[in-house]
Amino acid sequence: MSMVAIIPVANLLSANQELEAKGWGPNNFSVPVYANGGAAWGALHASGIPALEADILLIPNVITEVSNGDPVTRIQALIAAQGGQWGAQAPQLPTSGNAIASTLYRYSDNSLWWCIQTFSRTTFGGHPSTYPSLIRIVRQPGQVEAWTQPIDQYDSYQLVNPFTGNPDECTHAGKRWRSTTANNVWEPGVFGWAEVV
Repeated sequence: MSMVAIIPVANLLSANQELEAKGWGPNNFSVPVYANGGAAWGALHASGIPALEADILLIPNVITEVSNGDPVTRIQALIAAQGGQWGAQAPQLPTSGNAIASTLYRYSDNSLWWCIQTFSRTTFGGHPSTYPSLIRIVRQPGQVEAWTQPIDQYDSYQLVNPFTGNPDECTHAGKRWRSTTANNVWEPGVFGWAEVV
């Protein structure tokens, strides 16, 4: 028997801190689970340690499943039951046919993309950034990537990223930047950013 678990991103940082204070971790819930265009949950692959499982059950809003069987299959089922998708399991964005709404895709450069509405890749076959009303890039927590203009709260840059406990960072205009405000939608160098020297 073992436990798999996920927790909403709003509870992620406190859950990891609570478990670490009890001697587990760090970063027990560390696998991003995506929904609505961003990381919505943190997942714990599997635990077979009864004391850790007991501590996990004490965490508010945690969703668990305890049974036998392949932990990868079980965590996938738990994620899917919450309407989420695991980035490591994201299918390749098709080069023809339809890209399906509310689906997480992996592009050929290994970036993740959230399909906003179903569209034909046969018709709209260019780089996904060409079609911001159809599909948007999904930032992967902890990775420093080129700045992209956020569309809404789901892809805004954060002052405290729940997966890392640090401000989100990006590159822009040949510099590296750190967010200095929550729900940051501004361009680096204009407002809400500090240059990382």
